[in-house]
Amino acid sequence: MSYINKVQKLRSKLGLVVLFVFSIIGLLFSVIEILEGVSGGQYWPTKIFIASFLWLIIYFSAFYSYYRSLYLFSSAYLIGVALFHLGLIYLITFGLAEVHSWVKSTTSIRMEIAGWYVFLSFCSFGIGAVIGVFTSRRNNISVKINNVDLKKTNNFIFLQGVGLSLAALIFLVWAISSYGNILAYSREELFNVRTDTRGFGVFMMVLPGALILLTVSASTKIQRLFVYPLTLFFFLLMMLSGYRSAALFPSLVGIILWVKTGRKIPAVVALSFLSFVLVAIAVVGVFRQMGAYQDLGTEQLASSYEKVNVVDSFVEMGASFGVLSEVIKFIPNKDPFRYGYSYWQALKEMIPNIGFSIDSSKSRRNKSSKASFDKSALMELTPADWITYKLNRWKFDHGQGVGFSAIAEPYFNFGIVGVIGYFGVLGFLLSRLDQKNIILHPYVYLLVGSVFWTFMRTVRNDFINFTKPLGFIIIILLIYNLGLVVLGKRVKFSIK
Repeated sequence: MSYINKVQKLRSKLGLVVLFVFSIIGLLFSVIEILEGVSGGQYWPTKIFIASFLWLIIYFSAFYSYYRSLYLFSSAYLIGVALFHLGLIYLITFGLAEVHSWVKSTTSIRMEIAGWYVFLSFCSFGIGAVIGVFTSRRNNISVKINNVDLKKTNNFIFLQGVGLSLAALIFLVWAISSYGNILAYSREELFNVRTDTRGFGVFMMVLPGALILLTVSASTKIQRLFVYPLTLFFFLLMMLSGYRSAALFPSLVGIILWVKTGRKIPAVVALSFLSFVLVAIAVVGVFRQMGAYQDLGTEQLASSYEKVNVVDSFVEMGASFGVLSEVIKFIPNKDPFRYGYSYWQALKEMIPNIGFSIDSSKSRRNKSSKASFDKSALMELTPADWITYKLNRWKFDHGQGVGFSAIAEPYFNFGIVGVIGYFGVLGFLLSRLDQKNIILHPYVYLLVGSVFWTFMRTVRNDFINFTKPLGFIIIILLIYNLGLVVLGKRVKFSIK
């Protein structure tokens, strides 16, 4: 190893050490602020801004110095948490938004506590991520990709993408048989109509992952000519239909996989896509409220664009912070900690309801009726349903929700210890994932490509939004590959 390479390696590790020390100090300071009490007032957003912004600068500098890449799964998840929990706080700090109840009332004390919980989650994540690097046997990520391994793995991944696409098509047919003309419904009506919604629900779980696999692994001209336009079509369809999470999170995962498989994305393209996303989030938020899909057109889209600006996107994304503060208000003062029940509940929901009848005991209407007369039934609600029931009964009764928070759920279960533990473990695992050369680990490639976008979605929702699609996709892939074995077309490859 040359002297220059040794110096660069030392610098990269020094950055991680600085991050680790700063995260330890930040964690201790956050715990003191949360437990000893805060003053609130109009300046608390500035304190959270300074602490979190400084930490983010150190984090991204350290990991870019180590990996020489910004396209990391750990970084993508962290960006999601930051946008959905800090967006509005940063706007308030710079005077671009006003939320009087957050800074000029007794509520400000609780809001500041929530802010320190966000910073606590960052510091815990950073500690876990650094430990994940230094306890790895490999000093750095391998960037060398053998063309033989690449071709073999891409063939395998493309075949799996085909299988998920076929499953998505089957569930789409099921959805059409249940709804009839899907375009006759608005987005809110789709999951509130009295019919079997499972076909459409599973279609939305499976299709994005299938398109990620097909797009990233397409290696022949014919495959690209078919897959690229199809992916672009469904991306625009999902965006215009109001399913932004099903379009944007898969896009982010696809971009990371694209780079990790040896390709590059020009900075101009990346910045252009980011600009598009910031505008699209706000535009689609207005557009999807304008009625049934068949009644929407270019006139309504243009009207939506005229009514919003980029600031609206950050305001909307920052709503998850408000949910976090409400959870802190209710637990443990009015409701007890769940001690892991929501995670156990999420694991149980991995087993899909594939019968011919709908289990009405799990419907929103039945849960709402039970909760009205039996408060213990509130304990059985998923975190997102529970907070919706608490804050907006109309939305709960009509199949809608207020979302949730990746930070709120570990607090919901175990309090401050839960937040530290969850994000510490998560930072460790995602750090280890980023060190994998996915070309040499095709099963990791397959799992990440098909379901990681659903895990990204949990930054603004509860854990069941990851485990339920995970269960469906694993079962679909098992059935599909069993069918390939029966047909004598099993794909064999070696894993180094």
